[in-house]
Amino acid sequence: MYYENPWLKLLPHLILSLDKLSLYGEVRQQPREGCLSTIESVVFAMKGLGHDQQGLDALLDVFESMVGDQRRFKAENLSRKQPRPTRGLRL
Repeated sequence: MYYENPWLKLLPHLILSLDKLSLYGEVRQQPREGCLSTIESVVFAMKGLGHDQQGLDALLDVFESMVGDQRRFKAENLSRKQPRPTRGLRL
């Protein structure tokens, strides 16, 4: 959206340059490398603007817990799956 609307470049802006990958990439395919979830983007933007680190870190802790829950759920589902019977002609 930013690159498609030149007038947005006239507004004050913050560029996030992170050396971390999104935690969300562990459970969901991202559109491309370097993408962040919405909550990660908000937290890092707020930190970049100098807002309360402790409260923002708590948001990331909750997000990390949710990603962990999804990772465990995915692993449990994969381990429970039974092989599908083959469909074919029985002679």
